[in-house]
Amino acid sequence: MKPMLQLNQKTHIPDATLRNLISGLDLDSLPKHQRLHFETCADCQNRMEILAADDWWWSACRSAIGEANSDQTYTAVNGLESDVPTVRGDEDDFGPGDVSAPEIRQLKHYEIESLIGSGGMGVVYKARDTKLNRTVAIKMLLPHLANQPGVRKQFLREARSAASISHEHVIRIFEVESNARHPFLVMSWVPGETLEAVVAREGAFSQLQVIRYASQIASALSAAHRLGIVHRDIKPANILIDIDQQKVFVTDFGLAKTVDEASLTRTGLQAGTPHYMSPEQCKGKSFSCKSDLFSLGCVMYFLATGQTPFSGRHSLAVMNQICNHPVEDIRRVDRKIDTTLAAVIHRLLEIDPADRFASAEELAGVLEAMRVHLENPEANPMPKIRSPKSWRRGFLRKPSLIEGAIVLTGIACGVAKFLLTLSL
Repeated sequence: MKPMLQLNQKTHIPDATLRNLISGLDLDSLPKHQRLHFETCADCQNRMEILAADDWWWSACRSAIGEANSDQTYTAVNGLESDVPTVRGDEDDFGPGDVSAPEIRQLKHYEIESLIGSGGMGVVYKARDTKLNRTVAIKMLLPHLANQPGVRKQFLREARSAASISHEHVIRIFEVESNARHPFLVMSWVPGETLEAVVAREGAFSQLQVIRYASQIASALSAAHRLGIVHRDIKPANILIDIDQQKVFVTDFGLAKTVDEASLTRTGLQAGTPHYMSPEQCKGKSFSCKSDLFSLGCVMYFLATGQTPFSGRHSLAVMNQICNHPVEDIRRVDRKIDTTLAAVIHRLLEIDPADRFASAEELAGVLEAMRVHLENPEANPMPKIRSPKSWRRGFLRKPSLIEGAIVLTGIACGVAKFLLTLSL
């Protein structure tokens, strides 16, 4: 048996090489010792993920839409229209070699207007569909994900599945492009912001707003769940809001699974936003539609208070809180929160999925009844909500005011009897 090749773990892959990989360089083209090192070195894999989302990639995208210097040179790109160039930056920006970012002035019949955001999975552009004369959003898979054949296939499979959802509160997917060098989705354009951005700027929502928007999200989840599609990453950053129309739209249905598999391939860790993950997702166990309900409960808590229900100094601490500690009563954060709304949120945040609402459809019905009551309380009664088990368990652990009074009365009687004995 040949001895296993020993690698010097201190000789990591240079950043310039990692950037080349992000931009499309085939891993197999690296020298054997670098390829083997990369496949076994978590540090290099993590640095590559960080580089893919840092200012270098962001600057590359900005350069591609003409926001950088005007004296850039252009080269051809495989997978896009043959007459569409790509922007090439200076070596200081991209590292040595012929490294180019995907040109985003034109994708097929879509004219790119601006770069509007980025995330762990890709970048999003505002574009014009010249065939149908409408504004659309295009999400392009990041290079370091697109270069993994398994991730590419999963991305396309999940995107096509998500495109089957037809609901007024779900971002529509019009097209899934698989032949481009970096796969992309064409989606409906919503002139608004994410819930995360709105709360960061304006603070917590009113209770009526929380209930109205949560009802819309639950209805969207119900439509997806009926098709067997679990979102896996419900969070404020994945929900767009059109405040003028008082409507929200859920994005990225089913696509979190692609990120999960890419992250597991590279680091052995689950992807996701820890503050909104369900206990079963944190533990790496199988999860169901009820996992989305837990995440929605976290979103409702955030909208109602302006803060996340679970906190910690790092991701593992947050996940430990989610898995092992019932959330603090939301009414301690804000005493003005209605008891029924608090009960709904805490039902959603139960650690055991069996203790949550039975389905998104049931939740949507409850929230709609609450909305109707708040808008016209005299004509519509507030629906009755079963108390969360965590509250009932908490009641048993902590004496009520009556129980406390009984105990104090007993102590007082005992003291009185003792004093009477002394006087006799």
